[in-house]
Amino acid sequence: MQAIGVPPELEFVSVTFLALLTLASGVGMWRGAQWGWWCSAFYFMYGVFRNASAALMFLAYAEQVDGPRDPELAVLKHCFRVLLHSLVFSYFMRPHVLAFFDLQELNKRAAFWKIVGLCLTISAGAYLAAKLPG
Repeated sequence: MQAIGVPPELEFVSVTFLALLTLASGVGMWRGAQWGWWCSAFYFMYGVFRNASAALMFLAYAEQVDGPRDPELAVLKHCFRVLLHSLVFSYFMRPHVLAFFDLQELNKRAAFWKIVGLCLTISAGAYLAAKLPG
């Protein structure tokens, strides 16, 4: 990541954020807590953003970075992850899942756009942080 200008501090913050989010999601889902649903739904939508971004960045910077010997396979891997995260996120919107978390009255469209908006905000912030002189 340093080869394309991403500082190691940003990588550390990103990995730490994902680790804490994963831990919180697991605890919240195990307890059936509403916040657990929100953390998990966000995690899977953020996974869509992360993997789509990775596929696009790999395509854009393939010549500058020592990467896999088969770039098409790497892009395919990230596209598969986008699909997988999208399917799990869709499952989280199923009525029986929402009922388990006592979210039957949740406006799915509003929840979707809140989560997407948060993902866009974090992605834009990470992009800007990577562009800071440093």
